[in-house]
Amino acid sequence: MEKPIKTPPLPKAKFVKKSNQRKVFLINPPFQIRIIGYMLAIASTVTVIYYGAHSYFFWKLHQLGLDSKLPVNHIYFRFLENQNSKMNSIFMYSTILVVLAICSWGLFLSHRIAGPIHHLKEHFKKIVSGQKLPPLKFRKNDFFMEVPDILNQYIGQQDKNKEKDKVA
Repeated sequence: MEKPIKTPPLPKAKFVKKSNQRKVFLINPPFQIRIIGYMLAIASTVTVIYYGAHSYFFWKLHQLGLDSKLPVNHIYFRFLENQNSKMNSIFMYSTILVVLAICSWGLFLSHRIAGPIHHLKEHFKKIVSGQKLPPLKFRKNDFFMEVPDILNQYIGQQDKNKEKDKVA
């Protein structure tokens, strides 16, 4: 009779957070809200200009119908009103989509700026408190990628100077 083959138990599943998963929605709220506000102000200005052009276009078509002595109940005016209504709906939905996209992109972009600054600030606090720290690193796609290298060089030079002072 053959012995049954013993198989090791399967490891339990571990729930690992992805490294790019955000823990904090706004790292630096005043800065990030201001950035998103600027982006929304630009989007609002563009939206108002486009809506003004849209309104002017349909007003001009309406005036052409009146100048052509068409009766007010002519199908041309009903057609214009129908098209204007459809365009208003399209404009409203596309504006909502653009606002959502700009807020999302503004949040993402502001994280790439505020994250490194926050990380740098926390690093400085630990240096001031006298803690020995590993070299400063930012995330792969963050802005200001040159800052950690310069700061790490400076700290390394300061450590060398302290060692020289101890020896002397």
